[in-house]
Amino acid sequence: MMTTIIKPLETDIESMDDCLECMVREYAPCHKVSSNNLPLLQVYRDEKCSFKEKSHLYRQGNPHPMLYTLHSGWVIIYKTLRSGRRQILTYALPGDFIGLQGNFNAPANHSALALTDCSLCAFSRDNIQEMMLKVPEFTLELALRTARNYEFQTTTRHQNAQERIVTLFLDLYHRMQAQNPSIKDVVVLPITQEDIGDTLGLTQVHVNRSLRSLREQELLDFHHQKLHIYQYEALKALVAYGNAYQ
Repeated sequence: MMTTIIKPLETDIESMDDCLECMVREYAPCHKVSSNNLPLLQVYRDEKCSFKEKSHLYRQGNPHPMLYTLHSGWVIIYKTLRSGRRQILTYALPGDFIGLQGNFNAPANHSALALTDCSLCAFSRDNIQEMMLKVPEFTLELALRTARNYEFQTTTRHQNAQERIVTLFLDLYHRMQAQNPSIKDVVVLPITQEDIGDTLGLTQVHVNRSLRSLREQELLDFHHQKLHIYQYEALKALVAYGNAYQ
């Protein structure tokens, strides 16, 4: 069951009152929106809300009237396949826009699950098309982000297990570093080996074996949700990785 908690404004949520002063604006699709158009986005925003860790924002197959900009926390976007297996499509970080799909009027074709406690700005699905037409800078940035995610999917499809894991870690590392340049060679990722497998189409045996190999090569280590990067340049060279978040 979806759990939505509408909270009184707290210190870390107060900045959502004014889009111009938003703490995550720099990382969100609205960062290219002019200051003249920002009030339009604020008009279309319906509410501020928060979700507890491990609760669903919405579930695949159900109607969901809202779309969200993530303000704090992590959310996984996933599909449940016919086999019952889970396919994680992406990890939403602060600033990411959540809930967009090809058919605005259809039930959700994926699920969104809070990996951690999170806070969000919510937009009514009924108004989102009008908003996208009136604020084209926002729409263009959404398209660019979709293309970036597609590139990640196509890249990992042709890699072996070890290369897929390295690509995923580098992608998450760079996304987090873009928001916090002080991040160096250690970063906390609130994901599990099961999550990694469901993202990359690998069994937990493959994930565990690949992580052990990377650790033995002294390239990286992932333990207790902490990623330690030992040889950054070697990891980039291993997968010919280009940082799309600079």
